[in-house]
Amino acid sequence: CKTCGEPPLHCPGHCGHINLVLPVYNPLLFKTLQKLLKLTCFYCNHLMISKER
Repeated sequence: CKTCGEPPLHCPGHCGHINLVLPVYNPLLFKTLQKLLKLTCFYCNHLMISKER
């Protein structure tokens, strides 16, 4: 393997990476990202959730 140097039988496999001009969000994680953005303060970048939760 060119990434980890292991022989093909021992290589665990690797996620690929493609450089794109614009960011592309994973559609499977879009709802989770949307929830996180709704809970994030745009002024201080902290989560707007109590420590008890």
